[in-house]
Amino acid sequence: MKIKGCDENIFRRGDMLCSNNNYCQESLEFKANLNVLELPEHKKIMSLGYECIIHLHAVVCEAEISLI
Repeated sequence: MKIKGCDENIFRRGDMLCSNNNYCQESLEFKANLNVLELPEHKKIMSLGYECIIHLHAVVCEAEISLI
């Protein structure tokens, strides 16, 4: 996407466009239903405190299971 009058180098992967009057909400925690496709050989059991990498569209970050 090109925006007239903006330097394209200020945008990064995962950035979002939103209104100045109504910013996108941030969250450190969320509820999810998981479909586990594969677990690594060294971590075959998923339980409370399990650390993993989560992929949400263009964002990749570390996550931890806090409640089952």
